[in-house]
Amino acid sequence: MDKMQQLIKFINHSHDISPSKLSSFLYRLNFSRSDFSNWIGDVTSKNASSNPNPPDEKMEQTNIQKTIVHQAPYYEVLLVRWNQQTFSSIHFHEQVEWGIIQVFGEASYATFLLNETDMRADCLTQTMLEDKSLVEINPDTMHQLGNHANEPLVTLHIYGNHSPVENISQSVGRFKLEKEKLVPISDKDAF
Repeated sequence: MDKMQQLIKFINHSHDISPSKLSSFLYRLNFSRSDFSNWIGDVTSKNASSNPNPPDEKMEQTNIQKTIVHQAPYYEVLLVRWNQQTFSSIHFHEQVEWGIIQVFGEASYATFLLNETDMRADCLTQTMLEDKSLVEINPDTMHQLGNHANEPLVTLHIYGNHSPVENISQSVGRFKLEKEKLVPISDKDAF
């Protein structure tokens, strides 16, 4: 059984899953970029066209390739390949009750607090994540993730809910920053 199958089996058999339990299991699995080549291709290539899954129009515009590895009623497992100098929008996951992101490479990560009165975003944290770092996600996490490097970045995303939810990773509140104010974007995909 490969590492991805082990991860899915662990989540399926964990009745009281939590980000801390999932983090511990991910560290034990010790994923590497090469474990994901079946889904996202040659991660050493700086060109997204080397991927086995053909890029969709959005990927060509954003230099991000998102692949759903496993979808279940309570959770989703995704892999995201980020070309160099590519960032997500500022966003939060509307239906995610728990989640984990693990980075493979170096990533830029920031969290924000939204002042709903004047739609201003205060940056709470801004950090550089090292290879294999883990970030916990909850319903209140407004964040932005990106690849500041000159080589591709790979991220593993696991999003879950304690109740069945369709397309859990697709339901996001997305924003762009204009003159220090957040402006909602109607597209529901964080990328």
